[in-house]
Amino acid sequence: MFCCSNCFAHSWLKKYVNEHSDSTGICDFCGSENVRLLSVNELAGPFRNMLSMYVVADTFESGEPLLYLIQWRWDVFDDDLPEGKQETLLEEIVNSDWDSSVNGPLEAAANRLRTRARIAMSSANRIGSVFPL
Repeated sequence: MFCCSNCFAHSWLKKYVNEHSDSTGICDFCGSENVRLLSVNELAGPFRNMLSMYVVADTFESGEPLLYLIQWRWDVFDDDLPEGKQETLLEEIVNSDWDSSVNGPLEAAANRLRTRARIAMSSANRIGSVFPL
């Protein structure tokens, strides 16, 4: 699947998509036409880095939906991209890097998308290094 810079709000992601794109067409997520496209697997590394800062919450009450947490902290997805499309794009990105011989998709990241999470305390010093500004 392919996304475009219009799917993202974060300036580094917009730039990354445009600089690494080698095709144009219709975006699979926002539907923009005649835009530079990037395969979602090209974004797996930066997203893996970001998701490593989150852990599944011990209880439902002690966490927040992962999509909410990353949107609140990083402003990753464009607000015009409907929340369902944001979740689908996030899921496609993390699942594109799945190595079935190691574990589930990014250690069951797909399940984390549907559960609640909290930021890992050991990650506090890495915040800000996920997507350079």
